[in-house]
Amino acid sequence: MGKRLSLSDYLFTLLFIVMLAGGVGAFFYGVEVGKGQSAAKYEKLLSEKKAENHEFPAYHQQYLVSFYHTVFLPYREFQKVWFEAEEALAAGRAADAKSVMANVARAAAREYEAMDSAALFPEHSGLLTDAHTKYLQSLKLFSNAAKKFDAAGRNGSELLAAVEADAYFREAMQFGLDAQRDFFTAISLWHESVDPSVKTDAVKREKLSFDDWNALGVNHKNRYVAGWLARAGKFGNFYPQDLTLRIDEMIAQGNAAKMNLDDISEVAATLVDTRAVRFGDFVSGKHLYYGNSPFPQLPFFFASN
Repeated sequence: MGKRLSLSDYLFTLLFIVMLAGGVGAFFYGVEVGKGQSAAKYEKLLSEKKAENHEFPAYHQQYLVSFYHTVFLPYREFQKVWFEAEEALAAGRAADAKSVMANVARAAAREYEAMDSAALFPEHSGLLTDAHTKYLQSLKLFSNAAKKFDAAGRNGSELLAAVEADAYFREAMQFGLDAQRDFFTAISLWHESVDPSVKTDAVKREKLSFDDWNALGVNHKNRYVAGWLARAGKFGNFYPQDLTLRIDEMIAQGNAAKMNLDDISEVAATLVDTRAVRFGDFVSGKHLYYGNSPFPQLPFFFASN
């Protein structure tokens, strides 16, 4: 008879089997992890190569989303401070106008820093690159103008009138409006990339009849409105889509016809000049007019922020 295995022999054998199984498992796990990492690296390189070779549309949704979060939102944060300052001055609530201007300057400088570090956009996405540059120029001008503005000897309403007439502030607003126009043009080009059949010819005209307007999809209406705001120099506390909805509402309810307005630019001017457009109008009313319209996944089309 052979020699019986001792307890230590059994334990050694069991330990060897466990270690062998663990080693085999670790080997195959490493292989799978390596394959996953290689696949992820390959997908990243492929994505970058597609962008480099312009295989992605110039205004692919991922570029729009990146722009929204890294450029558009910082500018919106500054705008909140700016419009709050305007409201305080107009209502005479600003006890110290100089401190209001200092707060505007700080906000512009802070958001400039946040936006300046935004990722660069592909070379063929020129509208996004241009809009980024213009937003930066706008913030720089706001900051410098607010620092230098002489608030001495003026009450709130006088100061507000002087601010609105100041050439540097006006230029800062115009850069912001031009950047917004470029961004909304990019959004309309995204729409064309997902639906080549969309009608777009009329959007480039400065004046539109109601028929021309009604033939446009909502993303191209927004593009027209953003262009009109830039041409008219209307720097307001609302998004272009808020004005778009109010235009559609005014036409649908027959109020534009009752007022003998026959051009979209006239309707837009009437709504803006009478302060009939409010921030959030689009989100609260879009289901009435744009239920089946495609939108890129940008939060301001789905919730007020």
